[in-house]
Amino acid sequence: MIYLSTLAYGVVEDSLHMYAIWLAVTTVYILERAITVAKRGFKQVLLAASLIIEMPYDICLQAVHSYAIATALLRTRKSW
Repeated sequence: MIYLSTLAYGVVEDSLHMYAIWLAVTTVYILERAITVAKRGFKQVLLAASLIIEMPYDICLQAVHSYAIATALLRTRKSW
């Protein structure tokens, strides 16, 4: 959530800087996603390339990792 907030702030304040290296990495990542699902059809390629499924999953994964790090640092009791 912090990432999306800072991204939105950068767009609003016109302080968002694009770097060629990160655009290249993102392009390779999108191509990998699109090529992986290419046999399933054009609609799935477009869905995969848009990263609509990937971004919420990634945000959830970052939240879980943040929680795990916080509990490890605070040495909270483990429970299931």
